[in-house]
Amino acid sequence: ASKQAALEWVNSMDRFPTIAELNRTIRRIKGTDVPDNVRQLPRGDEPVDVEVAARAFARGYRQSRVRAGDTEEQIEAKLSVYLRKFPGSVLGT
Repeated sequence: ASKQAALEWVNSMDRFPTIAELNRTIRRIKGTDVPDNVRQLPRGDEPVDVEVAARAFARGYRQSRVRAGDTEEQIEAKLSVYLRKFPGSVLGT
């Protein structure tokens, strides 16, 4: 699928694709427009589960900070700042 996407891009475009554009083309070719591990945002008429959103943010933040080499104490301190920093948002709720 990757090779097919690259060839399709070369034959139809006049510039290099971004990684996102290439990935989107690959997903279209594979028929998996939305990856299994990515949830789409709810439509405007669907309620947002604030707890789920906050946990998802915290999980992603922790993973990125672990890769950056932060200790668990540093991660918790920075995460608590973010959760207080945006009052009224999903994170600050």
